[in-house]
Amino acid sequence: MRLTGLVLVVATTAVFAAGTASAAAGGSISGTVSGGSGPVCVLVLDATGQEVASAASDDNGDYIVDQVPPGSWTVEFDPDNGCLSDHTAQAIQYYRDASTPATATAVSVSAGETTSGIDGALVMGATITGTVRDGGLSALSGVCVVLEDTAGRPVVRQPTDTDGDYKLTQLPPGRFILQLVDDDCAGRPERYAPVYYPDASTPSDAQVIALQAGQVVGPTDATLTRLPSSAGTAPVASTGTSTGTSGKAGTPTPGAKTSPSPKARRKAVISLLAVAGGRWTVDGRQRLHLRLLCAAGGPACAVTVTVRRPLIQAGRIRGGRRVGLRTLTVRAGHAVAIRVPLRGVRAGRLWVSVRLRGQKVGTTTVLPVRW
Repeated sequence: MRLTGLVLVVATTAVFAAGTASAAAGGSISGTVSGGSGPVCVLVLDATGQEVASAASDDNGDYIVDQVPPGSWTVEFDPDNGCLSDHTAQAIQYYRDASTPATATAVSVSAGETTSGIDGALVMGATITGTVRDGGLSALSGVCVVLEDTAGRPVVRQPTDTDGDYKLTQLPPGRFILQLVDDDCAGRPERYAPVYYPDASTPSDAQVIALQAGQVVGPTDATLTRLPSSAGTAPVASTGTSTGTSGKAGTPTPGAKTSPSPKARRKAVISLLAVAGGRWTVDGRQRLHLRLLCAAGGPACAVTVTVRRPLIQAGRIRGGRRVGLRTLTVRAGHAVAIRVPLRGVRAGRLWVSVRLRGQKVGTTTVLPVRW
């Protein structure tokens, strides 16, 4: 569940550093997915779980993903009615018949060529339910429930609702553990200590949950212990820890305040941090979860975040109707977790603009999201 690096950087020069590779000189991946109740979203992921290309299968389960950069990739089959993020009864799967990205068989792609026969056979998804409370048995909302493999690598994550309840669906068969992190799956400062279910501090001590196709497990309830009053109030930094809120190597780390000379002072730079798995969370209250970092050594970042429906015009993706807006100021050298309220949208991708005050045009990217 780690936050894993920079997706885009916004400065007065509008630098864009998103994406894993260019669509130029790409190849293709094709195959057939059986067992779905509708079209399946086929995602091509890099080693960090970021999406590099995707396509929906047709009614027969056939698909072809174009513009895949040359290299070795992980292929995920997400049964969501064709990249619409709908919930279906089938489990997420990775090629070949794998339950996690770490156990998937890599798919190699060469420029100008099609790698065919990358097929999937879906099975019914399993479900895990439970409730998270504090020591006084009060429900805890915004606790991120992370399904991980037995080595502690995240597969699925979801925050608890206002009643402290959670329900993980479309889970593949396999052996998993649960980690609970009080950061709303968005890197907010934690009020409670993270724990592995039912009451362990490391993945090796966690209870292993063996899932079978179609199985319902629960309730897997947990109780979190409140951190000392001083904990969870400091700015979120890139610590490299395993609690699920660390930044990726290369992310600017917020440091101590300094007073650089006017000549050395930098302009404001705002960064949008990525998430493991390459898909951002939209919670049950229709809020898109993002995390922003204002670089140290410059002024505070006055930011406007605009969310629109993505439109494809003349082969290019542009922003359509606006569905969300948020303005805020981020202190230099600090990261903040934000939620952007959405309205009238249900899509697998969202067009997002991040603009600093004084900029006429913001820097934009298209984010794949999980509802």
